[in-house]
Amino acid sequence: MRFEIVPGVSSLSAVPAACGIPVTHRKLSSQVTVVSGHDPGALDYAALAAAPGTLVVFMGLAHLATIAQSLLEHGRDPATPAAVIASGTLPGQRSVFASLAEIAEAASGLEPPALVVVGEVVSLATSLSPRVDSLLARI
Repeated sequence: MRFEIVPGVSSLSAVPAACGIPVTHRKLSSQVTVVSGHDPGALDYAALAAAPGTLVVFMGLAHLATIAQSLLEHGRDPATPAAVIASGTLPGQRSVFASLAEIAEAASGLEPPALVVVGEVVSLATSLSPRVDSLLARI
């Protein structure tokens, strides 16, 4: 099987950025924790709930209710801003924003692939998104 490796921007930063969400921010988050949500039973929710900064979950849409509830049970603030971005950076991109306590219900109509972002940086989406749209329009 032949394949080609094409360097690019990781979906870890590109997908949130497409919604105006930086994964780090000088005043809000100096740390990013990345996990796969494919096997939610393998996650250390106590550590994830206590980790400062931004949490990014790859492949977590199917288990989002379990992931969110487990973070809450282990002490993460229910009011923590969260986002789910489906088909990120593609023409069919869809995003939902809600508190961690409500994100699973808010994202119930989305389909994979999707990236979940949890943290205060999600609150910047409203202020940065118009700038991101105008920058992308110039490209």
